[in-house]
Amino acid sequence: MMKLTEKSRRLLRWIYRGLGVTAVSMSFNACDCFFVKDAPVMYGMPPVIFQEDIVICGYVRNQAGKGIPGIAIYVDEITTNYNYMTYSEGYFYFYVPKQENYTIIFTDIDGEKNGGNFKQYTIKLTLEEGAALTADPLIVTLEEIDSDNNADDSE
Repeated sequence: MMKLTEKSRRLLRWIYRGLGVTAVSMSFNACDCFFVKDAPVMYGMPPVIFQEDIVICGYVRNQAGKGIPGIAIYVDEITTNYNYMTYSEGYFYFYVPKQENYTIIFTDIDGEKNGGNFKQYTIKLTLEEGAALTADPLIVTLEEIDSDNNADDSE
């Protein structure tokens, strides 16, 4: 067995420290959504993000300002159904290919489970407005459907 000199040991310690710092910094850098308090846990390979994609992110809230989880999100001409949902606290984010205009539809599909029945809401964004959402997230306020008015309408 070969005996290392003190100088060789110090050199190896510096190399191992450098590798450790590099590994830690790379693990922090691997998450591109550091601003997401409540992002879902994802396993496996990260989604493929192309240069021509932009992120649409924001919050869905009720009229009192509380986040609404479980609101389905449909992007016209991009998704085939409600592929996206709001997480707890009403946060959402997803990547879409760049195009001139986006029509985004927010729908309450679980009824009373998320704290009330909410009206469907449609918003139209341009490419520039969508690209600016990473710095200033979209805030959508959904109006609650009054169950008493609903009962009167069905008669």
